[in-house]
Amino acid sequence: MSARTYHVHCAAEGCTSRIGKGQLFCKDHYFALPRALRDDLWAAWRRAMEVYRVNMTRDEQELRNRAYQDAFRACVEHLRSAPRTDAAAMSTVAIAATGEPVRFVEGRRL
Repeated sequence: MSARTYHVHCAAEGCTSRIGKGQLFCKDHYFALPRALRDDLWAAWRRAMEVYRVNMTRDEQELRNRAYQDAFRACVEHLRSAPRTDAAAMSTVAIAATGEPVRFVEGRRL
């Protein structure tokens, strides 16, 4: 049995970047979203997926799915109107146990 190949593209308008199964946006577009929108999308997705683990009424399922769709649309709308931020331009600075800053870029320590 051969593995399936998924050809999924970023949901941002005009983006042709391939993404993995289960992802919505490429790295550039995902990190171009404000933290609040990313958190809302993630929380709405978790609540929508709870439907499969817990016995819920159909009305509750529809409410959760609608909330997820609204969060997704808010992200797409933001990306449509906001300037794009390249993920390579973003970096994270952490503080080591010694108190010195430790710099990470794209998940790798510099």
